[in-house]
Parts: sequence; structure tokens; C-alpha cells
Amino acid sequence: MEKRILIRAGLKRHWGALLGIFLLITLTATVTGTVLTLWANAAHEETGLTQAGFGALTAWVSGEADTESLSTEITNLDEIGKVETQLLVFTNYTALGQESDSEGQLILYEPERERYRFFADDLSGYQPAPENIRPGEVYVSPSLLSTFGLSIGDEITFPIARSGRDMALTVAGFYEDPVMGSSMIGMKGFLVCESDYRAALNTIESSGIDALARNGAMLHIFPSADLLATELSAILNERTGLADFTEFSHSRKAISGFMLVLQNAFSALFLAFAVVLLIAVLVIAGHSISATIRVEYKNMGILKTIGLTTADLRMVLLVQYGIAILVGLVLGLLLTVPISSVVSAATLTTTGLRIPTVLPIGLFALCFSDIILLLGGFIYWRAGKIGTISPMRVIRGEMEAASLGSSPAVQITEKTLPLRLAMRQLLTGRRMYLGTLAVAVLLSFFAAMIGCMGAWLGPDGKGMMDAFNPADHDIGVQMFGESSIKQAAEIVR
Repeated sequence: MEKRILIRAGLKRHWGALLGIFLLITLTATVTGTVLTLWANAAHEETGLTQAGFGALTAWVSGEADTESLSTEITNLDEIGKVETQLLVFTNYTALGQESDSEGQLILYEPERERYRFFADDLSGYQPAPENIRPGEVYVSPSLLSTFGLSIGDEITFPIARSGRDMALTVAGFYEDPVMGSSMIGMKGFLVCESDYRAALNTIESSGIDALARNGAMLHIFPSADLLATELSAILNERTGLADFTEFSHSRKAISGFMLVLQNAFSALFLAFAVVLLIAVLVIAGHSISATIRVEYKNMGILKTIGLTTADLRMVLLVQYGIAILVGLVLGLLLTVPISSVVSAATLTTTGLRIPTVLPIGLFALCFSDIILLLGGFIYWRAGKIGTISPMRVIRGEMEAASLGSSPAVQITEKTLPLRLAMRQLLTGRRMYLGTLAVAVLLSFFAAMIGCMGAWLGPDGKGMMDAFNPADHDIGVQMFGESSIKQAAEIVR
């Protein structure tokens, strides 16, 4: 009964400090829960790769490659289980007057294969895949919304051959591309119908040396044994003719890493922010407990004289702070659900993926139980100063002994009284102010890190995109002396 009365009284008396801890814990739990939710559901990328038919290694081939013979040659190897072929056309593209600095791929849409999932027009969710793509239309990754500002109904031009032999297609919708969907990846896939794909091939064949696009394919290679990507590449290069026709190749792990690069970077950033908040909670809780013991020194001494032990008083403090922490954790978990959905929807046009927001209950239980144990152990340890309170000293009217020695660190005189009072307070409560300094340093470091990351990302994320998306060209020309870009272009022509 006595403990309940003390707990209720403590909650009323120290509500300000407990409210601050509650708010910090709520923010910490929300950030941590959101990061863990998105990180745990990153397996959605692997599911998308499997659905799209990607194996351990995918090679993009072009030119005069006989894909059927090449696939047969690769399949005949003992180390290879099967090879699947996906036809495409390599071509540049221009959208809304902006020419891409990386090649795109016109990919033949095969509705019977069900390789891709398609978004609703407003990107609020998924919709059934179209039975067929109509001639003159194209489906694109939602990341083109952030890079080009494309929307449904806009036109994309693909220069198939010189003399203006372009193919203009209208955006009909968006699909989830687990390979080239991220805005951090330069190459982009465009799903087209068979008639448009055949028209592009016919234009390439009839244009001869005037062709700007070229036919190609993706060879999805599935090994029969557990091989590293480097081992598999070495076997294919040594024992088949794949290297003669390969434009580039990527392992499944590399594709997944590139697709999730932005999500992983920001997850790590916000997880670090959660750690900073948790440290701030520890500092504030430690200072609050110390201040409470100093203020309640006499009362705690009296409580000891009537039979309460040090363990009882420590438990009272633990319950008071524990209530604020547990309520904050519960509220943070509840806020995780809507905020995770908002973050997933907001990053869709950058990552190209709609990450599910299924709560990882097991991971939550492990993480938040560790937080509870850490905070509970810290509070109980910090409340150990109650053991130094002596009932006899309280009865004699003695207060807690000062720890600064027999003489004050700063003598108070009439001159510069405010400054000397401030210095004396600073030295007397140095532990409290050191804790405040630590929180300020951590928050300043985090703010500076955000600023550096913002400068690295650049306007609209173009800085990071340029880092992962270098311009693709055959010959580079650098002019020296007094020359203009126009003169350089004319010399090259």
C-alpha cells in the first residue's frame, strides 16, 4: 500500500521529467520500429527477382548472338541447371524533352510468364497485370516519376535509327521492376507489346549502319551446384562463347544490393538516430534520478525510519520511470504501423519498390525487450545512491555531504555576482551539465551528418544518382585552349 501511494505521488510530482522521457522513448520506438519493419521486409526484393525469373547470374547479350545456340551451349555444362531467355532491344530514350544519359531496354512483355506486378494508376497499391499491352503504349518504373517527372499519358521517344526513325510510345502505367526500378540505377526497363518489339527489330535490320538501337536478350543462368558468382562467371567465360556477346552481367546478389542501396543507407542513418535518442534518454533519466534523490533526501530518510528499505525505494523509482518507458514504447509501436506505410509509399518513386509493412513481431520482441532491460537496469543502478541515505543523519538534520571539498570552488563577491553564481552552479552540478553537453554533442553530430548527406545527395537526389549513373559513351573528347563546346561538337561531327 505504501509503495502504491509513493508511486502515485512520484508520478504527480515528477511529471515533467517523466513526460520528457515518455516523448523521447515514443520517438525512439517509432523510428526503431519503422526501420526494423522496412529492413525485415526487404526480402520483397528477393521475391520480385524470383518472380521475374532471375537466376544466380544474368548476362545481357547483344549483337549477332544466337541466343538459342548460346543457351544450349551453357546448359550443356555440368554446373548449369537451366538458362532462361528474355528478349529486349537496347536503345536510348527521351522523355519530356530530357534525354537520358544511360541506355534503356525495350523488354518484350510476356503476359503468360507473369514476371512483374503492376501498380494502380495512383500508386496506392497493386492491380491485376494487363492481359496485353496495346500497340503504342509502354509500362515504366515509378522511379521515372522522380527522375523525369513522367506520368501516365506522357510520351517517351526511342531513337531506333537515324533520319528520324524514332518510336514514340505513351506511358500506360507503372510496374514494379526489381532489377532496374530504382532511381539509383541508370538503365531502365520498358515493357512493350510484341508488335512494337517486332517493329523496332525490323527498323534495326532495315537501317543497317544507320541503326542506333540494337537487339539483345537477358540470359538468366541457374547453376545446378552452389557456386559463387565469380566462380560461375569464370566457368562461363572459359568454357563457352558467352563473353564474346556479353554487354554486362550481374549476379543476383549485386542486383539486390543496388536496388536496396538507398533503403539500406537511410535505414542505417535513422537507426543511428534512434541510438542517439536512446543515449539521450539515459542521460536525462540519470540526471532526473539524481535530482530526485537530492530533493527527496530528507523524505527518503524519514521513509527509511518507518521501515522502508533501500530496495523498496529503488523499486518505487523503477516503477515510476518504467511506466513512462512502457507507455512510450507501446505508443511508439502503434505509431509504427501508419508511419511505415507512409514511408513505404513515399519512397516508392525512388526505390521503385513498394516494401510491405508487415510488422516483424519476433524482431520487435527481441529489440524492445533489450531496450527495456537496458533502461530498467540503468535506472535501478542509478537509484543505488538511495543506499547512502542515513536515517540517523536525517534525524539530526544533516543533509547530503557536498562533494566539492571544504571550500567553495568559486567565492561569491559583490563584483560580477551573476557570473560567479553561474560558475559556481556549473562546477557544483558538473555531472548534470556534462550529461547535457553529451546530448548536445550527439545531436549536433547527427545534424551535421544530415547536412553532409544532403550535400552528397544533391538537389532531388541527383548527386547520388550521378554517382551510381555515370554517362555511357564510346569516346570522350576534352578541348584545350580557347575553344567552345559548339566548336568541339562540330570537329567531332
